[in-house]
Amino acid sequence: MVSSYQSLLFFSHGSARVGMLRIIVSQNRQIARLSPLLILLQFQGRGYAQQMLRDIEIFYPSVTTWHLDTIAEEKKLVHLYKKMGYIQDITKITAIKPGMTIIYFSKIISK
Repeated sequence: MVSSYQSLLFFSHGSARVGMLRIIVSQNRQIARLSPLLILLQFQGRGYAQQMLRDIEIFYPSVTTWHLDTIAEEKKLVHLYKKMGYIQDITKITAIKPGMTIIYFSKIISK
């Protein structure tokens, strides 16, 4: 994205912060990149990441293309993103070191 802005969003459950997400949005507000999405350890496995992904799509209604990447060896994250409708770009893979490969996902939302 040539010209963009970014936001850090903190997500809470009651009075407890459960995680955060950084969003980089293109100037025309139609393309966005998520990096990172973090859930505190004690809140993992409770559906908060799924809810965060649903919430940002509502909060950014003009965004029609979402991009993110993750470590291929993090099977739970790969499963999460696929479950939430993200499609892996099998043509783009970045090997960082043995046991750490970055894979890329996109999600297109029809408006």
